[in-house]
This record gives sequence, C-alpha cells and structure tokens, in this order.
Amino acid sequence: MVPNLFKTVLVSLFTVIAFSCSFIPPTTSDYDVDYNFSTLKSYAWIAKRSQSDEDSNKVDTKTVMNVTTLRQKRQISAVELILSKKGFIKSDSIGNADFLIRSHNVTDKQKKVEVFYSAWGYYPYYHSPYIFPHRISNSIEKEYQIGTQVVDIIDGKSREVIWRGSVSQRLDFYKNHTPERRNERIMINVELMLKSFPPN
Repeated sequence: MVPNLFKTVLVSLFTVIAFSCSFIPPTTSDYDVDYNFSTLKSYAWIAKRSQSDEDSNKVDTKTVMNVTTLRQKRQISAVELILSKKGFIKSDSIGNADFLIRSHNVTDKQKKVEVFYSAWGYYPYYHSPYIFPHRISNSIEKEYQIGTQVVDIIDGKSREVIWRGSVSQRLDFYKNHTPERRNERIMINVELMLKSFPPN
C-alpha cells in the first residue's frame, strides 16, 4: 500500500514539474565583457537592424522605432516597465540617451513527431506494448511556429551593440488567451529575458 502511494505521489510530482517547465520560455543573452554598464542611465528606441548593418556591430540610428502590431506594442510596453523598475529613464531623443534599444521578432517553423503505441490481440492473450516486443506504433508529425523576440542594447555614442537578449515562445501558446492574459505572458517573457541586464 505504502509503495503504491509513494509511486503515485512521485509520478504526480514529476507531472507538475514537467507541466511548470513547459511554460518557462527559453532565453539567451550575450554582452561586451569590457563595457562599463554602470554608466547607463537613460535610453531611447530605434528601428530594427537594417540590411546594411547585418554583418556589422555598428548600428544606423537614423530611423526611429515604429510600432506596427499589438504583439510588438505589448513587448515594448513590457521592456519599458522592466527597465523602469531597474532605474532606467526613457529619453525624449536619441541624441540624449546613454543607450539605445531596438527590438524585432523572428518566426521559425519547427516540427514535432509524436509516437503512439497500441496493443494487439484478444483478452486475456493481448500483448501490452510496454511489456512485450509485439506492438504497433503510429507517428504523427506536427508543425508549429516559434516566435522569438530579440532585443539589442546599443551604446549611445559608439553606436555599437553592447548587449543582446532573446526569448522564444510557441505562437500557438497564445491561441486561446484573452488580451489581458497575453499582456501578462509577454510581461513574464520580457522580464525573464532582461533578468541579465545589466550584467553584474
């Protein structure tokens, strides 16, 4: 009785952990180890990376950021709120900002293969797929989209990238969510991404 109870509790615990982890989006970050981040106080937004500076660490800051989608609007609001909590101030102009921010989204398609096993035969002589080698497997290939928000932090004077972060989430994750819930989820994602900014 006790071993069975222990097994049930253990399985339930692993299920909860797996369920919780599935909602934690993967994040990445990188930065210039020689840069003094303690000098940064104010920021301003600029446009996403252009084709001309694709292979360069230098950034063209002539174009100001334009908001075109609700998703982008939520992301920008979340970034500004998190930076405000960290003590940074939004500047009225690019020229007066200590650092500049640009944000863009990348969408990638990924595939997931799910395999299902079934037993065959007649009771009580059927074969269990988990005990006997005789089993039938069926696989289903599902395609889904991953949305990744990329944020670059750029030095206001040198126009060089000093920090980059990203956070990814399956786009169908938001499918049945209300606008309020989407705001909350994007806020969580951005907070996780900016957790390492500025670097300690």
